[in-house]
Amino acid sequence: MILITACVTSLLYPVALAIYRLFFHPLRNFPGSKLAAATRLHEFYYNVVKDGQFVWEIERMHQKYGPIIRINPDELHINDPFFYNEIYAAPSSRREKYHEFSKGIVLPLSIVTTIDHDLHTLRRKALSNFFSRQSIRRMEPLIQDKVVQLIQKLADAHKEGHEADLSLIFYALTIDTISHYAYGTNYQTLDKTDYEKQIREALITGTSMFHLMRFLPIDTLWVTKVPQGLLEWISPAAAFVMAFKKNIRAQAIEALGGVKKPDTETVFTALMSPELPGAERCVERLEDEGSVLLQAGSETTGQALSVTIFYILRDREILCRAKKELTGVMPTPESRPTVAELQSLPYFSAVINEGFRLSFGMLSRLPRVAPNEVLRYKEWDIPAGTPVSESNHLIHTNPDLFPNPRSFDPERWIRAGDGRKYLESMLTNFSKGRRQCLGIYLAQAEVYITIAHLVRWVDMRLLDSRLECIEPWRDRLIILPKAGHYSVKVVVDGVEM
Repeated sequence: MILITACVTSLLYPVALAIYRLFFHPLRNFPGSKLAAATRLHEFYYNVVKDGQFVWEIERMHQKYGPIIRINPDELHINDPFFYNEIYAAPSSRREKYHEFSKGIVLPLSIVTTIDHDLHTLRRKALSNFFSRQSIRRMEPLIQDKVVQLIQKLADAHKEGHEADLSLIFYALTIDTISHYAYGTNYQTLDKTDYEKQIREALITGTSMFHLMRFLPIDTLWVTKVPQGLLEWISPAAAFVMAFKKNIRAQAIEALGGVKKPDTETVFTALMSPELPGAERCVERLEDEGSVLLQAGSETTGQALSVTIFYILRDREILCRAKKELTGVMPTPESRPTVAELQSLPYFSAVINEGFRLSFGMLSRLPRVAPNEVLRYKEWDIPAGTPVSESNHLIHTNPDLFPNPRSFDPERWIRAGDGRKYLESMLTNFSKGRRQCLGIYLAQAEVYITIAHLVRWVDMRLLDSRLECIEPWRDRLIILPKAGHYSVKVVVDGVEM
């Protein structure tokens, strides 16, 4: 009898839950697919079974149901660039992250996964000066040195007569830059053969679990407790990630113990500020934050570099015009223009803006919760506590803002004239508001300086010009193109430096 009761209950419960969600839930009247409203299995199918395809299903649902839709039982999505700042609001408005989305990132003590508004403010404040515009301006010589090293790698490829994969080299550049700046330790990835490939493959493998872990009804931190030997047997790539994380942990322990005082301030010294509560100054916190900075500071910046250089090399007219403009601030190989000087170049900065637009930053929606505020969108009242998001992809390809949006067209920024600043405000690749990407100024500096030096001093051509190598196809929190990973291979015909 007990078994029969259990079976009946297990069958009736999902039916009752679906009925509640469809007819009694606070979001019951919002437009959207009834299947998506009734069960999370709809999103599970597209993101887990079909491996990161839900972003395109969201786009299809908007085309069918309108600018505001219910994408799962508890969450809304909006396709309206003019409402973006209401969701991703300034610090004066309280916005929190959505726990069910953030739990897929197994770094619970990092800023990225911090749910509470006040705790996030506390944690971000500890690092804000470290990544401020002024601090990044002071580190421009470090970035310049890394880029010179990158160009030497391309010069070696030219001398030896072999191709170069710029995407891998960009990944090495960004890893070396963030590790040198944030940890005070240069990983020297640019000097190691295939090391950056190992790291990238490990990251891609690791993120394949992101969506699945969001749906698991258990504590996903179990993955961090798997013995290294067993993890290597299950997944060598995952083991590589955990070994990398252990290196960061060792640096954190060293910093906490005061064993070795760094020559300059690092992210660890910033996180040990006496202004922070004692509970925040622990090795687990430093480890999680250090791991996030390495991933966030390398992947998306490398992605923006790959997309931008691909389109530049694909169009000779864009390349020549950008190079001609750069000549004014880079007359000799010894020239080291500042980021501010490069940003003052109208056409070159338009090229960079197009690169940011079509690299998107992220495909993943980033839900925000207004815990104590009813948001008003047109005739809709969004209940307080409801997760709401917008997608960078839909904003950056909005034809009303960016006509012929799939085209890489720097001229659109020139044509905008006095409205250029407004158009730039519609770029959301670094998000907006209080939870905007902490490393925005570092990423901008790396992209401006790297692309400027490559355009000005390196003569190269694409080896395999395929859009599927750089266009977004799969969302695993990071963006993956159809080809599997970003790949911009070139033949280097000459280097002037």
